[in-house]
Amino acid sequence: MARVLIADSSASIREMLRMTFELEGHEVRESLDPDSTIQAYLAEQPDLLCPDLDMPGGGGAAVILGLATAGVAICPLLLVTSTFAVLPAGAQHALTRHRWVDKPFQMGSLRVAARALLHAA
Repeated sequence: MARVLIADSSASIREMLRMTFELEGHEVRESLDPDSTIQAYLAEQPDLLCPDLDMPGGGGAAVILGLATAGVAICPLLLVTSTFAVLPAGAQHALTRHRWVDKPFQMGSLRVAARALLHAA
């Protein structure tokens, strides 16, 4: 069982992600914006972070930059987005283990990507 942190401003997306990860046997926490995601990350130390790149307040890029700037090791990332996103150079540099999932996503592809990231960790 892994600890998964979902960061998305959409309640319906968070619910779909939560259900998917819980059905896989994972413990799930949720956050709504970059600031609360960084706080939850530091408190929970998740095994997988699933941030929406489009959430208000800078999105997943702000989370990645915030953690990297703080010198925190970043766990595998399953990046979720509904638009084409380019991460700032600092955020790209901080990524070592990540996969992208485009919205709308298929639950099967989400599970495959999460399993690959968690097994590689």
